[in-house]
Amino acid sequence: SYNDGHYFKDNSLLNSEEFRITLGLYVDDFEVANPLGTSRVKECGYEKVMQPLVKDLVHLEQTGLFIDQLGATVKGTVLYVSADNLGAHSMAGFLEGFTAERFCCFCMGTRTEVQHTEVGSSNTETRTKDTHDRHVKEVKQDPSLSKLYGVKGSCPLTDALQHFHAVTGYPPDILHDLLEGIVPAELCLCLSEMIEKSQ
Repeated sequence: SYNDGHYFKDNSLLNSEEFRITLGLYVDDFEVANPLGTSRVKECGYEKVMQPLVKDLVHLEQTGLFIDQLGATVKGTVLYVSADNLGAHSMAGFLEGFTAERFCCFCMGTRTEVQHTEVGSSNTETRTKDTHDRHVKEVKQDPSLSKLYGVKGSCPLTDALQHFHAVTGYPPDILHDLLEGIVPAELCLCLSEMIEKSQ
């Protein structure tokens, strides 16, 4: 389970023996007959749109909620945000256009390195909390560095919560990356190959 994972164990709020609430948020750009679309987020930004939620999350993390059935105050925090790549990049403060020199939110590999070498944990430098925080700070001082680092600003959740960070809080999303991404493409190629070989 995720309780056994590295990020859960490293989270000083969650690794306590006391009962804690872990939240997973889901972000997707799904619209059904919505004439406004995502214009609110584009117009105001995630920081403004998420302000009421972030306020409640800060309260949960710092003060907690009294649960009558437990007879105790329980704290909690956001463990992860599941989103498609565009949503994750937008909310986490990375560039959304994927045209940056360093476009990956997991590693510091350049566009050239990713295109011409095998990408793996040993081949590219992993993004760390410290590196990311430094990049955000530098981009705020000099916005021209944004394309170099692939960072446009800070993440509202990282700014407000003590136990959440943009680098560790946005895992790959199985629905978008696998089920709607590479799996149908690979499955189609495999089936085409099998059909071709059977003839």
